[in-house]
Amino acid sequence: MAVAFSSDGTRLLSGDWDTLEAIDAATGQVIRTFAGHAGTGSHNSVAFSPDGTLVLSGTKLWDVRSGQLVRTFDREAGSVDSVAIAPDSARLLSGGDDKTVKIWDAKTGQLIRIITGHEEAVKSVAFSPDGTRLLSGSVDSTFKLWDSAGQLIRTFEPQGGGVNSVAFSRDGTRLLTGGQVELWDSATGQLIRSFEGFLGALSPDGTRVLTSAGEGIEGTLKLWDAKTGQLLRTFQEYAQALAFSPDGARACSGSTCTAARPNYGMQLPGS
Repeated sequence: MAVAFSSDGTRLLSGDWDTLEAIDAATGQVIRTFAGHAGTGSHNSVAFSPDGTLVLSGTKLWDVRSGQLVRTFDREAGSVDSVAIAPDSARLLSGGDDKTVKIWDAKTGQLIRIITGHEEAVKSVAFSPDGTRLLSGSVDSTFKLWDSAGQLIRTFEPQGGGVNSVAFSRDGTRLLTGGQVELWDSATGQLIRSFEGFLGALSPDGTRVLTSAGEGIEGTLKLWDAKTGQLLRTFQEYAQALAFSPDGARACSGSTCTAARPNYGMQLPGS
């Protein structure tokens, strides 16, 4: 399952194997269901364009207003595990089972560049807030920082094994990774702090980390102070997808173990 907020925080995107929906973040009502999503294997990663007019899910780009499919990318690829849209909406990023990171022209659908270097499937990709750097995390127990031309800047080797999620802080100075949730300094490559959990999300202001740990009914979500590592709150819920709202006041969680509809209204302290 995958969840994402729009940049203005008014809408939420929820995707799993069978459905892709845009949801009103205030009411929880479904605004749009995107037909043709079922069975595409695009449930691992979804994203809104910065202006909120487009939705990316796996290899498919959709128009939010009409619900129509705009374009399909990488028709020959195997499973696409992660996608991202550049801050200027001009490029798309994908990572998948073919061990590569691919950069696409969002307007034409043309492949711009294939980035190699991982030895196993790429499970997560991200653009930096200014669009000049890329981040990729892999089952090969590394995550890598690249420039926008695909040149390697740094390889990180966390101790927790495979990396299932990567994210930049809003100012680009911190990196958050999942598998074992860890916070890193992007300039020095130094590990700042580890948190309990296999999946994490960093608040927009970089002050809090939300993690998911455990499984099923034994699962918990934990909210942490990013600077001190202090545990702020525990929620009794299991999640395979996490996202902060742009203002940091709410978080969304989702799990294939419960239902396609995510918990979209989780109010958080410290916002």
